[in-house]
Amino acid sequence: RQHGVPPPVVVSCDNLPANGAAARGAVLRHAGEADPELAAWIDAEVAFPSTMVDRIVPATTDNDRALVGRALGLDDAWPVHAEPYVEWVVERVPGLPPWDSVGARFVESVEPWETRKLRLLNGPHSALAYLGLLAGIDTIAAAITDPALAGFVDALAVDEIVPTLPPVDGDPVEYAATVRRRFANPALAHRTAQVAEDGSHKLPQRILRTLREQVEQGASVDRLALVVAAWMRHVERCARGEATLIDPLADELTGRVRSAEPGADGLADALLEVTPIFDPADRTDPAVRDPIVAGLRLLEERGPLAAAAALTA
Repeated sequence: RQHGVPPPVVVSCDNLPANGAAARGAVLRHAGEADPELAAWIDAEVAFPSTMVDRIVPATTDNDRALVGRALGLDDAWPVHAEPYVEWVVERVPGLPPWDSVGARFVESVEPWETRKLRLLNGPHSALAYLGLLAGIDTIAAAITDPALAGFVDALAVDEIVPTLPPVDGDPVEYAATVRRRFANPALAHRTAQVAEDGSHKLPQRILRTLREQVEQGASVDRLALVVAAWMRHVERCARGEATLIDPLADELTGRVRSAEPGADGLADALLEVTPIFDPADRTDPAVRDPIVAGLRLLEERGPLAAAAALTA
């Protein structure tokens, strides 16, 4: 600023939606406390492009640390174990290095790409996690190789998620097929319990917004609702002490379940009242509530695998 040189481009790599806007807001708030003129200059001159990375990265394990130690002779406390697939999408702004020449994708807006990934990768990921956990399946790779869950995820993606996606380059159905192949990679050993963590943060972005858009269009939400129901059953199991709920709202969620009226209706009503997750209208909107209650009953009557199979055709 003082010497008149071109300003930096601040490229956020945080794995959250609209990360560029979040970085811009944080920097401007901090700069404004020190020097309002500096904040005004940053606001006018510095670009904060948003980015999206699409790559599955399971939590680091002791086996990963041992593998790195044997292969490299190094003691690395936090090696990152990632799949071969990677896609990096960056908002196009002046001043970026030519990363698009080595595989990055420059776009006018990252938001449609974020939406595709959150709904078509992370949504089925959560579906496999919650249904897989209820079925006693330990990893995502094992869950996607189960015929009932594989068929369910395919129908969920094509029939209830793809219709809600904004247009981006490429066929969303083919992307969904690529995602399922990635899920089946046994080397990742991505645990269903890990993917199931922090459901109160993940469900709104991955499942509930899609569900509400389908409802607005008068379209089917039976499969999306089954994923929500599977999450509710997971919370119920944790409230009974059968598993540990890792979630920032764990105490509230388990407390509501313990005080809920018995049955599917009681469980649904208790959790639909958690407004950080659900819209207040969800509890009274039959187009939202009824499919979730039906999913809870289907899980209770048939179990997770048969319930998934029943909604595949």
